[in-house]
Amino acid sequence: MILYRKEPIPLQMRNIMLLDDDTTGGVVYVNKQTYDQALLLHGRFDGDPNRVINTIKGKGTETYIVNVELRGLVENMMKAMPKPLNMLAPFIILATQNKNIEWKADNLVMGYGILHQFSQLIDFNATTLVPAEVRNNLSLPTIILMQYEASWDELCSTLKDRVVNIKNDSVKNEEHVAKPKSSNEISKEVISEESEEDEEVEDDEEVEDDGIDWDALNARLEEIKNAPPEKPLSINTTPAPEPTPVITANKSEAEASSSVLDEFDI
Repeated sequence: MILYRKEPIPLQMRNIMLLDDDTTGGVVYVNKQTYDQALLLHGRFDGDPNRVINTIKGKGTETYIVNVELRGLVENMMKAMPKPLNMLAPFIILATQNKNIEWKADNLVMGYGILHQFSQLIDFNATTLVPAEVRNNLSLPTIILMQYEASWDELCSTLKDRVVNIKNDSVKNEEHVAKPKSSNEISKEVISEESEEDEEVEDDEEVEDDGIDWDALNARLEEIKNAPPEKPLSINTTPAPEPTPVITANKSEAEASSSVLDEFDI
């Protein structure tokens, strides 16, 4: 993909690079695959596009030299295209044999367009590695080469749709993220929770009150009320017997008993 625009478009896609064309004041969008091919060519040919021309020209492309406008367009593209994309400018000569193309040396937009069409069908770096006989048979119909503007419009529409979808997805993801609550909102929630708890407690009390069997309770109270009075407890008024006095021996008797025990060594 090589997309040339006079003004940049809001693209934020991965694997698409934006390069400035200082000569025309426009911008060039190129996908990573095409950029890597240009980078390989830049390294292999020491950044010299003329060496690429010498490699790819053959029997079918030698006549580009006599076409002043075509040759001028290739030279201008090699100077105007940002590096390393300028290594792709020589591949315009692959359209030398195409008829009904009005070449103009200053029509750089058409040069970008033809390279864009080629980029969708060939590998620029690999083209320099195949035999010359294969490159001589490499060509695209003129009608396809000149439809680059329609291809660009379709490409821009597709890329913009992708950008819109990415933005919409990001907005949806942000909506799912919970925002921090203010202190007023938190206090309102606490008050509402407390009121709900009070209502639940009142409901529980009402349920418990409704569970009492008032008829059975009233009947029991009537039974207690109509029951005969119980007999008073009798109290034993008989005086308690007097305690038996303890008889203690006098001192003389105690001494006599002690002497008797001493005689028998008890």
